[in-house]
Parts: sequence; structure tokens; C-alpha cells
Amino acid sequence: MVRASPTARKTGGRPDARRGVSPLVRVPRERIRETVLALLPDVDQAVAEGIAERAAKLIASAYERDRLAFSGRKPSGTMASAIYLAGRMEKVKINQSKIGEALSVSGPTLRTGVRRIKNLLGTEIPKLPGRRERYVCPLCGEAFANLNDLRIHLLRKGIKPTSALRVRMFDDDGILVDKEILEKMKRSLRRRTGD
Repeated sequence: MVRASPTARKTGGRPDARRGVSPLVRVPRERIRETVLALLPDVDQAVAEGIAERAAKLIASAYERDRLAFSGRKPSGTMASAIYLAGRMEKVKINQSKIGEALSVSGPTLRTGVRRIKNLLGTEIPKLPGRRERYVCPLCGEAFANLNDLRIHLLRKGIKPTSALRVRMFDDDGILVDKEILEKMKRSLRRRTGD
């Protein structure tokens, strides 16, 4: 009968960061690396390696800050969140749905994990180049920092086709330029006000 070493008994047999595994979360660095390389085949290998290394460091650092935050969490969800966050920090666009599909993680799980890591480490996600930072309400002219806030604003006003709004429908100044959606909004407003 083989007995576990005293260290293994103390740690419950958890993996050790010195052996290339993020503590407790059980995410081998090699698995992170393979996943990043598979997700980013067109990106320079050195950049992909940097993203994988940063993701592993994010997991280890967040775990060191608060071990209980990862209690009961699937390692694949933590890994997906760290890869997404690391990609954004390296200014490489990685699609959330592609990460989720590769690791069998839902979008909400990924975003929750990103928030958890961000809050634990006090990091910010840098905006990707070309991201619009302003959306203007076509009815009242009020500006919003993101499209979801504009949608909520329009729903509160009783304007219906807000779910059809897409980033591509706005120009660089955040003005809605899609004539069809604009007409639908105006009709919805007229119906609501009785004009």
C-alpha cells in the first residue's frame, strides 16, 4: 500500500504551483497554453504564449487573494475567465463564445469569473481599439457609455425595437444611422403618445 507524503496529506493532495499547476483550481499551465494556441491560430506564437502565461498568473494571484472565491467552481470556468481577461490585457480580441465553446463554459459563467478575478485583483479590462464609448439616444439626445444602457433607457420610454440595436448601426460619434430602426422607434413613440 502506497501512502501519501505528509505534504500531500496536509494539502489534501492538491496540485502545487511549483509543478506548473495553478493551486487548488487544478488548471495545468500546459492546458491553458494548448487552449490559447487552439483559440488563436492566427496570432503570433509568442503573443499566445504571453496570454497563456498571464492567464496562469491571474488564476494563481486570484487564488492567493481569496481561496474561498474558487470553492465549488469548475476549473474550466476559471480557466476560461482568465484566458479572456489575459487576452484583453494583451489587447488581443478573443471571442467569449469561442472560449466558452472550447472549454464547455457558458457566457454568463465566463463573465462572472472575469468579474470575480477583476474584483479580487483590482484590475481593469482595457478597452479594445476601435470600441465605441458613446451611444446617443435618437429621441432625446442623452449619451450613454454602452449600448445596453441605451437599450434600458429606450425600454423605460416604452420604445420597443431596442433588442434589434447593434453596434454597427451607429456611426463613430455614437449617432444611430440605421434608417429602418430609427423609423420603427419613431412609430413606436407615436403609437405610445397617440400622435
